[in-house]
Amino acid sequence: MSSKQQDRPPAYKVGEISYLTTDTPIADSIRTWLAELDAYQATAAPADTAPADTAPAPAPAATEDTIRMYRSLSVAMLSFRVDGLPALSLYRLWLLMQLAGAAEGKPVGRNNDGYVSLRKLREIVPFGERNLQLYLSRGEGIFWRRFTRKDHTVDIRITGRAALAAAAGVTRFNDSPIERSASCLFNGMKAFRQAAYSTFDAARKDPRPTSRATKTAVTSISAATQRKYEKDEGITATANYHIISDYISDEAIQDEASFKFTDYEGRLNKEPGHEFIAARLPNTYQAPGHIKQVSSRANKRLNQQLKKLYQEDTIPLNKAGEGSDIRKDHGSDADRLFFDADDKKWDGEGYGRIYQSKGSDIYVCLS
Repeated sequence: MSSKQQDRPPAYKVGEISYLTTDTPIADSIRTWLAELDAYQATAAPADTAPADTAPAPAPAATEDTIRMYRSLSVAMLSFRVDGLPALSLYRLWLLMQLAGAAEGKPVGRNNDGYVSLRKLREIVPFGERNLQLYLSRGEGIFWRRFTRKDHTVDIRITGRAALAAAAGVTRFNDSPIERSASCLFNGMKAFRQAAYSTFDAARKDPRPTSRATKTAVTSISAATQRKYEKDEGITATANYHIISDYISDEAIQDEASFKFTDYEGRLNKEPGHEFIAARLPNTYQAPGHIKQVSSRANKRLNQQLKKLYQEDTIPLNKAGEGSDIRKDHGSDADRLFFDADDKKWDGEGYGRIYQSKGSDIYVCLS
């Protein structure tokens, strides 16, 4: 041991503090302070720590908010563009504004337009201030309009459903609106795009066979992505077949769409294993229980507002003048997919293959 180490007085470590055992005023003060600290820690309990035998109180159950989505408007927003960019994110913010306005207790106008304060909107949006200001600038004039009050607070007037639908090229509200959980607004754009797509099947009053090509043409979503969205949303697809005749030989199959169909379970009132010549029809789709249809009584008023907007040419436009020319891409043909045999509105043009069964229905599919 070196001479310096021998001359150094012994030291003891208490916690993370070392102090000397020499009888100096400083050492005495340190020992007194440490003794008081140990006594305080032994008697005082932390204020935010509950006793061991006391269970924490359960949190109150929060009521889940719901949103209302219209099929015609949601499907149009999947391909609607503003300033050359997809407008689906603006549609999501538009629904968030309605949610925030309802929470704030703002009134709703006769044209279904509402109001929300920018302060309340900031509290509810699931993205940052930079994206919020970017979206507000892009959607100004079509989805909403901002104005400043005398007390320097910023309020937002939310465009009504009919005016927004006219800007997106929708000509008529045909189906029942759906009501679903508002969680799809807070789980990112992928979840919201999936929710908007699901309205195509969930909001139809009388689901009829619909081909993948039809859904791709209307929603701009590929067939592979459709299958993934339907699986995630719980939408069930049912295969449909057109029975042409009993199977005799392969020579009776006259076109590529026909094939030999074996009814192993005897579902067609024949003995099990009976063979038919059949043709594949498009699937029918059934929405899950958590997506519910609500009353469509408001459609009449919305359609009257739409008609008035088109007649008076008062469709909301943005600074670039977009909003009216989109009607060339979304007409009534995109909304009405199937026609009965006695329906005189169908001109027989602009559609793909026609499947006609023994009944009176003609299933028309966009190619």
